[in-house]
Amino acid sequence: MRHIYTPLLFIAIIVFLAPSLSAIKINAQILNSKAQPIADVTVTDGHKRVFSNTRGYFAITTESDSIIVSKLGYARQTLLVKQINPTITLTEKQIVLAPVKVTESYATDINALDKTTLNTVATGSVSLSSELLLKDSSVHSSATKLLGENQTLSLLGNLSRHTLVMLDNVPLNTNGEAFDLSSLAWDTIKRIEIVKGNASLYGGASAIGGIIYLYTNDVNIPSPLKFERQTSYGSFSQIRRFYIYEQKSPIFNFRVSMNKQSAKNNFTYEPRPWWNIHGKLTRHNNSKKQQGVAFQMNSIINKINWNYNLDTEQIYRELPGPVNFLDIYKQAFLTGQNYRQNLNLNYQTDRLNNSLILWQNEDNTGYNNTHAPNPVYLTHYRQKQVSIGLKDQAVYSFDPADVSLGLELSRQSYERRDLLFPSLSIGKTSRQQAAISVKSSLESNGQFLSNNLQAGIRLDDVTEFGTFASWRIEELVNTDTEVELQAGVTLGNSFSLPSFYDLYWKGDAQSLGNPDLEPETSLGGSIWAKAGYTGYSIKAAYYQSEVKKLIQWRQTYLYGTAWKPINIGKAALNNWELEAKAKPFDWINLDSSLTLTQAKDKTNDSKHNLTYTPDIRWISEAEITIHDFRFKLNLDYTGKQWTTPDNLIDPVPAVTLVNSDMVYKYVYKHLSSDIYLQLNNLFDKQYETYAYVPQPGFNLMYGITFRYEM
Repeated sequence: MRHIYTPLLFIAIIVFLAPSLSAIKINAQILNSKAQPIADVTVTDGHKRVFSNTRGYFAITTESDSIIVSKLGYARQTLLVKQINPTITLTEKQIVLAPVKVTESYATDINALDKTTLNTVATGSVSLSSELLLKDSSVHSSATKLLGENQTLSLLGNLSRHTLVMLDNVPLNTNGEAFDLSSLAWDTIKRIEIVKGNASLYGGASAIGGIIYLYTNDVNIPSPLKFERQTSYGSFSQIRRFYIYEQKSPIFNFRVSMNKQSAKNNFTYEPRPWWNIHGKLTRHNNSKKQQGVAFQMNSIINKINWNYNLDTEQIYRELPGPVNFLDIYKQAFLTGQNYRQNLNLNYQTDRLNNSLILWQNEDNTGYNNTHAPNPVYLTHYRQKQVSIGLKDQAVYSFDPADVSLGLELSRQSYERRDLLFPSLSIGKTSRQQAAISVKSSLESNGQFLSNNLQAGIRLDDVTEFGTFASWRIEELVNTDTEVELQAGVTLGNSFSLPSFYDLYWKGDAQSLGNPDLEPETSLGGSIWAKAGYTGYSIKAAYYQSEVKKLIQWRQTYLYGTAWKPINIGKAALNNWELEAKAKPFDWINLDSSLTLTQAKDKTNDSKHNLTYTPDIRWISEAEITIHDFRFKLNLDYTGKQWTTPDNLIDPVPAVTLVNSDMVYKYVYKHLSSDIYLQLNNLFDKQYETYAYVPQPGFNLMYGITFRYEM
C-alpha cells in the first residue's frame, strides 16, 4: 500500500503547485500624462485587487491573461499581462455627471427668485469687492476709479439713491441718499448678492433699482488660528495695508481686522480743446486717507446661533471739484467717521427659522471749503446721521410651501451744524419707520420640471409720509435635465423717500432744499430665460420700470442760480440684458455681459434722456489659470451719457477700457502667499464719466499677501 500512496501524494503536490508555476508576478509604476505618479489606482485581474502606493507603484501575481487598471478621473485600460511595460500611463478623462437637484428640508429665509450671487474676489487679488460689482454690466458708477474715492453705484440705469445697500441684512440707506460703498471695510465682505428691479418687499425704501446684499462671513473657521497680512502699492502714491487675526475656541470664535490706505491721486489729464492749453494738466488737491478696525464674534448656544459685528472707519478726502470750477473748491476737503454694529440671533428647528437683528449705525462727516477765492462759495459744516432698529424674520416650512412673517422697527435722525452761518444749520430731525411683511413660497416638482411661485406684501409706515404698500410676485421654472433650462418673471412696486438734506437744507449760493418733496414710487417687472450645459450658459433678460414723482435737482429761473430738488412727472426705464459664460477647458473661463438701457423723462410727454445713464454697458473678461498662476483680461465699454435734462449739450462720449489682473499663489505647509499685479486702463485712455471730472489714465497696483493658518 505504501507504494501506492507515495505516487498519489507526489501527483497531488504537482497538481497543487501547478498554478503557482504558471502565475506571473507584475511590478510596475502608474503615471499620468505629465509623468507624475498616481496613487490609489485600482489594479485587478478579476479575482484579486491591489492599489498603487503614493509613488504609483503596485505589485500583483496573476494567472489571468490581462489586468484592468482604473481610477476615477482617468480613462480605464485593459492590458495584456505578457505585454505590460515597467510604466503604465493613464490619460485624464473628464467626468460628466447627470444634473442632481438638492433641496433643503429645513426652513430658510424666503429670498427673491431672481437673486444672483457674485463670485467673491479670488484670494490674493488686489481688487476690492466694490470693483467686482462693476464687472456686472447692469451696475454703473460715475465715480473716479481710484483708491479712497467716493463710490456710489446704480442698477439698470436708475439713480444711485435707488440702489438699496444691505450689510448682513441691515439696511444702510433707506433715507433716500446714495450710499458710499468705499466707506465699508471691504476686506470683511465675503459674499455679494444682487436683486435687480423693484424690490422694496425685501428691504423697504430705496429699492427702486434693486438691492445689493453684502455679507461678512461668520467666524466658523475650520482652523484654530489664522493670521493674514496684505500690502499693496500703486500709482499716484497709493498704499494699502490690511491685517487679519482669527481665533477659534470651544466657547466662541472671533476675528479682528485692520486696514489702512492712502493715496495722493494727483494724476494727469488732457485739457479741453477750446482751453488753448498745450500739454497735460495735473489733478491736484486729491489726496485720500482711510483707516478702520472691524471685530466679529460668534458662538452657538443650544439651538441659538449668535453673531456680533462691529466696524469703524475714519476718512479724509480732498475734493478738487470739476475742472471748470476749480477755484470754487480750492483746498476743499471732507472728514468722516462712522460706526456700524449689529447683533444677529438665529434660532432654528426642523420647521422654524427665526432671525432677530439689532443694529446701530452712525455716520459723522465734516466739509471744509473755506479757502475759495470768492467768499460767496465759502462753506464749512458738520453733519451727523444715526440709524437704530430691529427686525425679526420668522419662516415656517411645511411641504411644499414656506411662509415668512417679518417685523421691522427703525429710527433715523439727522442734524447739520453750519460753522460759518449758524442760521443755516439744520436742527436734529428724525423719522420713524415701522414695517410688517408677509411672504409665501410654493414649490412643485415633477419628473423633469420644477416650478416655484412666490408672492409677498410689505406695509411701511413712515413719519410724515404715511403708509406704503410694496408687493412682488415671482415665478421660476427649471428643468431637471442634462441641459439646464430656466425661465422666470417678476412684477412688483417700490418706493423711495426724500433725503433729509433734500428736504431741510436752508440754502446757500448753490443749492436750496425743498420741504414739499414727495416720495418717489415705481412699478415694473422683468422676464428672463437661461440655458446651461457643462460649463456653458447664456441668459437673456428684459426689465421695465416706470418711476413717478422722480426727484431731480434742477436749476431754474424760479430759484435764481441755485439748484433745488423737485418732483418731475415720471420717468420710464427699459433694459435688455445678455450674459454668456463659457469654460471650454479647465484652465480658462470666459464671461461677458451686455446691458442696453433706454431711460426717458416722460414729464409732459418729453422724450429727453435721463442724465448720467449710459445707453450701453458691455463687460467681457477672460480668466486663465495655469497651476498656481492666474491671469485676467477685462474689457469695459461704457456708452454715451447725457449731462443736462434738456439734452442740449453733447453727451459724454463712450469709452472702452482694458484692464488686467495677475496673481501667483505659493503654499508651503501652514504658510501661503500671493503675489499680485493689477494694470488698469492699459491703453491710457483720457476720458470722463461725469462732465468736467477727468478719470485717471494708465495706473497699476501691486502687492503681496502672507497667510498663516494652523
